[in-house]
Amino acid sequence: QSGDNPRILESKLVSFLPPDKREAVLAEINAE
Repeated sequence: QSGDNPRILESKLVSFLPPDKREAVLAEINAE
């Protein structure tokens, strides 16, 4: 367990995604 905040982890992940996928992921994160 690295103790990384899931949101931090997700934003790191999102930065690797193409813009269209990024939008979908961000929408999903914000829907929570």
